[in-house]
Amino acid sequence: PGELGREHALLSFPLPHHLVTASYQRPDSRLTMVAPRHDTGFVVPERLLRTVNDIPKFLASRACKSLVEFIQALNTASRGAKLSDDCTVSPLVQRLLDTLNTMEGWCEEYPPSQQQMRYGNVAFREWHSRLMSSAAGLVRMVLPEEYEAAVFELAPYLCERLEPAGSQGVWGLDDYCFLPFYWGASQLLHHDTIKPSSIHVNQVLQTFGEEYMYLSSVQFVKQVKKGNLGETSPMLNDISAVLSWEKINSGLLKMYKVECLGKFPVMQHFLFGSILTLEGSGGDSLHHNN
Repeated sequence: PGELGREHALLSFPLPHHLVTASYQRPDSRLTMVAPRHDTGFVVPERLLRTVNDIPKFLASRACKSLVEFIQALNTASRGAKLSDDCTVSPLVQRLLDTLNTMEGWCEEYPPSQQQMRYGNVAFREWHSRLMSSAAGLVRMVLPEEYEAAVFELAPYLCERLEPAGSQGVWGLDDYCFLPFYWGASQLLHHDTIKPSSIHVNQVLQTFGEEYMYLSSVQFVKQVKKGNLGETSPMLNDISAVLSWEKINSGLLKMYKVECLGKFPVMQHFLFGSILTLEGSGGDSLHHNN
């Protein structure tokens, strides 16, 4: 359909046209959704990376190739752009944005609890429970009607959680995320005044933080961590000494592949089904072999 446009071509995920639905309740969660009969080709996604030895199979899989290509395409689209720049938003992307805004809005209903625990907050359980019970409906609102049978395979990805890691852990950069730094470095390519070392200038962060993901991410790190950046986030601090955003951008992609996609503690929780599969160029598939 024309509405899928560039996004569908970019992902290159084949979706069946003949969809027949039936009632389904996933046994290991509170996800209630619509599931297709066997002739639709969709399946309940599951964890298939059970040992460190499975990681090379994932890195050679179609799923990994599709993810990296999508991430790189977004990086290209971010090049030299500001967050405030006008852009064309397709109906599909707008529905996705509306869904994310809905999920973000729930945060006001479940404010952080006052607690002594350093990591995690019990209020997140309530937020996540709301997400679990609403996931199918949220995904259904995003998908075109003819792809409704894919809801039961896609909804679990909306609730998927990866392994947390500290600033010295597998994520490398900080405790929370990686890709905003990668895409944010692309935004700053060839910028006239903002250099990698500019992250140490508070005025730069305050003035341009709302326009560039890299700067806003550094701002967030400084807000939630007390102390010098060299102590709280040594990797970010070291990267600031690199002379160009080009080198940072290319280096971060390599780092993401190794430290995120290539690390078992992170990827062991990833889900695979008929859309994101473990099938590789050789035709092998953990989904079928296990």
